[in-house]
Amino acid sequence: MIYAFIEKHKNDFGIAMMCKVLMVSKSGYYDWRKKQIQPLSEKEVRDTEIAYQIHRSYARSFGTYGSPRIAQDLASLGYVCSQKKIANMMRNLGLSAVIPKTVNEQRIPITINLFIRI
Repeated sequence: MIYAFIEKHKNDFGIAMMCKVLMVSKSGYYDWRKKQIQPLSEKEVRDTEIAYQIHRSYARSFGTYGSPRIAQDLASLGYVCSQKKIANMMRNLGLSAVIPKTVNEQRIPITINLFIRI
């Protein structure tokens, strides 16, 4: 938001002065500007697609699939990437597999309330 303000008013004031007044670095502004102008690279587009597919597979499994199973899912969809890459992407996305908990009804003893108050 600050960088957008600087971009809008760069003809009225100097970029260096605005960066100093707004307490942001000039290099940060120029990095932001460079990202605004440049389109995404093929690798970034591919990684975004893979991240979307990872989220889909993870959600369909209710969070129980780890990187090996998600790698199999992506391979069946035609994406070629290693299990290690998927594990790294899952870590960066904050996804981790959980072990589903089941209730074994046979182990729960049924007790009778002997302390019924009248």
